[in-house]
Amino acid sequence: MKRALWVFTLQAILLTAVVIAENKYPLEALGGVWELGDVEQSKTKEKQFSVKNVSDKPVKIRQVRGCCGYSILDISTFDIQPGKEAGFVVQVDARNKMIGNDVKAIRIEFEDPAIPELSVKVTSSIVELLPDPAKAVPVITPEQLYRSIQDKEATVIFDVRERSEFTEKHIENAVNLPRSEYNYDDKRIDEMIERAGGGKKVFIYCGGGARSSFITRKMRERGFDAYNLSGGLSAWESVGLPVIYGPKSESVKKPIYMSIEEAFDDYYGLHKRDAVWIDVRDKERYAAGHITGAINIPVSILKTDMSMVPKDKNLVLYCDSADCGESNAAGVLLLRNGYDQGKVRHFKDGYIGWMRAGYPVTGRSKN
Repeated sequence: MKRALWVFTLQAILLTAVVIAENKYPLEALGGVWELGDVEQSKTKEKQFSVKNVSDKPVKIRQVRGCCGYSILDISTFDIQPGKEAGFVVQVDARNKMIGNDVKAIRIEFEDPAIPELSVKVTSSIVELLPDPAKAVPVITPEQLYRSIQDKEATVIFDVRERSEFTEKHIENAVNLPRSEYNYDDKRIDEMIERAGGGKKVFIYCGGGARSSFITRKMRERGFDAYNLSGGLSAWESVGLPVIYGPKSESVKKPIYMSIEEAFDDYYGLHKRDAVWIDVRDKERYAAGHITGAINIPVSILKTDMSMVPKDKNLVLYCDSADCGESNAAGVLLLRNGYDQGKVRHFKDGYIGWMRAGYPVTGRSKN
């Protein structure tokens, strides 16, 4: 009797296993792994994939769940007949993802509770965000600008460095329009250009080309035929072109505020190689999450040691947000110790503003 019961139980288990095996994968993910390829940080990418009903019965999908930046934008049908396919449009959102191979799963649930959930592996390769070529502005070389000046072709030349920098030296006849005082709708600009003849080219320069790149783009958005001096005043001097020298004056001991647009487009994008991003928060907050590529020098360390802070680069300082004062304090500290005001930037939006904008971060903090 016991032997008969044992045999019956074994047969039931085997029969159940066969049933489960037959129903386990009624759908087949065509291609096996769904690969989205390279995706730049902070960008999204979509790609279409398909599943096929490989069973002899209709299959109805109840829901599809994405995960961790992967979502389903569209499904061609939830009712799949035997031998037929359904298309899935999968999107990966690379905001806040780290550089490298990213592997997650799309999960498909069925109306029939006897059919186990199907997990489809999805992958993408998160790559470094590249500068947006659309943000680049027309440039002019020092030699070309000098010839334009000699031929009296230039309408007006704007020097967007700070007043102390301009006073010390500048290109002859340049008009000082400090970046820290620039207003996108400033009527003075229209008046200056109008007095100079109007309707001609506008040339803009700074120390190395980053500040003037942003101003040039803004002026072009307003309809001016503006050009950025490639390499700025440094490039101008390096080829021996003349400058007007004045007395050395004390700079304002206040870092220049920078918007998130300028920070991302110019200092993280077009002129990234000339910039050093410094997270002045404590080590714990930096480890929890920081702007990708930024180094960590807490303001408490800057008070006694500035050896890691270069003087020949554009410095972008940030902390958590506009409510924290660490980055501004760090900027004041650097300026009081001989750093050039034209190279010290206070990124007021900070880590939280950057992260919420979907720009590249390292770590998993979700403040």
